[in-house]
Amino acid sequence: GYTLLRMNAKLDDGDIYVQGNAEGIDVSTDWHSYIGHKAVLDSLPKVKLFLDRLETGMHSPIEKDGSDDGYYSYPTGSSLLKLALRRKLPVFKTISK
Repeated sequence: GYTLLRMNAKLDDGDIYVQGNAEGIDVSTDWHSYIGHKAVLDSLPKVKLFLDRLETGMHSPIEKDGSDDGYYSYPTGSSLLKLALRRKLPVFKTISK
């Protein structure tokens, strides 16, 4: 998914203005890097709407009462390796002489 927020002194914290999910993805088959980039592309229409509202002073944060705080990022190399092994995908190519 994606979140556009006004940063403050805490990590991944602040007023949220745009938030949503990547569409048309399959978390069981699509690679994390594709999902992350797809989320950015899917966010662009909502980000444009936010920027239009920001220019006119009509923007306001999304109310997120009762939501769980969390830190999210792109996956690490080890998590991608675990995903590949779970799917039985070739991770390393063997070079034979």
